Amino acid sequence: MSKIYEFLKTAGVFFIATEEGEQARVRPFGLVFEFDDKLYFGVGDFKPSYAQLRANPKFEISAVKNNNSEWLRLSAEAVFDNRPEAVEQAFRVLPYLRDSYPENGEHKLAVFYADKIEAYAYDLSGKKEKL
Repeated sequence: MSKIYEFLKTAGVFFIATEEGEQARVRPFGLVFEFDDKLYFGVGDFKPSYAQLRANPKFEISAVKNNNSEWLRLSAEAVFDNRPEAVEQAFRVLPYLRDSYPENGEHKLAVFYADKIEAYAYDLSGKKEKL
């Protein structure tokens, strides 16, 4: 797990693909953290990506680093975790999220972990490494 986490942290921004009906939807994400030996992400409960993951928890991630010479492809299923300690960990990782998701605010930060992960790292030489 740590290799995947380190890759995503180094990349900074990564892209998550979900499905809406028969159409793929891709958007940038930046929140990733490890908690309880799992790889976690977060999304606002009002966003279309949240509804898409609730309807179909399968998602993919693509990320690049080192001047686009290395990339990651991850497939997994989202498992939402509403425990306060999981959400609190997200706020510890990115404290500015508290401004967007205040305790008494209308919208909440939903966190989920990646289950059934299959991930590979690639580079320009053609090397493929299962993570």
